[in-house]
Order: sequence, then structure tokens, then C-alpha cells
Amino acid sequence: MFKIGQLLVLLALVLSGCAAQKTTNSGFLAHYEQLEVSKDDSDDFIYQSPDISKYHAFIVDEPVFIPGEKSDQGVDVDDMAEIKSAFKDAVIESFSERYRHANAAGPDVMRIKLAITGVEKPIYWLNYLAMAVAGPVSNGGASSESEIVDSVTGARLAALCTHTNANPFHGGLLGYFTPYRHARNILEDHAKELYEISSK
Repeated sequence: MFKIGQLLVLLALVLSGCAAQKTTNSGFLAHYEQLEVSKDDSDDFIYQSPDISKYHAFIVDEPVFIPGEKSDQGVDVDDMAEIKSAFKDAVIESFSERYRHANAAGPDVMRIKLAITGVEKPIYWLNYLAMAVAGPVSNGGASSESEIVDSVTGARLAALCTHTNANPFHGGLLGYFTPYRHARNILEDHAKELYEISSK
């Protein structure tokens, strides 16, 4: 006969699913032909122009949400506002390490364009039930597409398409117990990845 703990584990395996985000091709970018698989992470598709080295400042557009087929579709407006804000703030913080945050387009100013193409929340109530027996079993995830262009001409300088499905080391343990904490944390990491591409 099953014990209560075994029943919880079975319930977790039946009802939960790991986040299934994938790197997307949403149409947000003007084109995708230049993107190549990153040597550092096969989930990343990237592009970098050598011309990016001459830029000294940046502006950031408000992120847009273009949910792909793997994304939660009916995301609450307030939740999405928080996710977008966290993504943009992380981009500003990352790029401010090297570049000046400008107020307007101009010569040698980069424009950073951001799209959230997938967010997925864990079944956090199930993680509470399973915690004592097997640990959290349902994670969150996110995918994004981003592009850096010349703020005057629109010429592409860099691009990144990527996704991440959370684990305790990438996304954080607390994300298993709140709706979109994993997604926010992951998009903050994507912001850092975009900065690293721009600063190589």
C-alpha cells in the first residue's frame, strides 16, 4: 500500500511538468540569418558586429511580450508589468557598467530592443506539497529575443535569442514557490548575456 509520501511523489510526477521553454524565432528581429550558435551555450543564437566597439552610450526600448507556443498565454497584466520592468532594469544595470545611459538617440548611441517571447510559471502549490518528500518538482522558465542597433541608422550591432529553464542554481530556489520569480531571474541573466556580447 502506498504511503502518503509515495502518493505525493506520484502525484508530482503525474501532474507536474518541467518548464519547456525553447529558443524562439518570433519575428521580432528584422531577420535571423546572421545569428549563429554560441560557442559558449548551444541554446544561444548570437550576432555581433565589429562596429559595436565605437559606441559609448545606450538607450533602451520598453520590452514587448510576444508569447510563443511554449509560453504561458494569459499572463496577468500586473505580473507582466513586473517581468518587463525587471528585464529592462537589468539591461540598464548591466550596460551601465561600460556605457552611459543616454536620454535620446544620437551619434554613437546604441538602441537596445527587447522581446520576452516566453514565460512559464511553476506549479508552485505542488512544490509545497512535494517539498518534504522529493523537493520541488516543477520549475519556471523564460525565453527572449533582443537586438542592439545604431540609434540613428538602425544598423544591427548585436543580437541574442535564448531561453532558460530554471534549476536551483539558475533561477533560484525561491522561484519554485512564486509564480514568475524564475522568469524574472532568468530574464535578468539574459540581460547580462546581451551585455557580454556587446562588450567582447
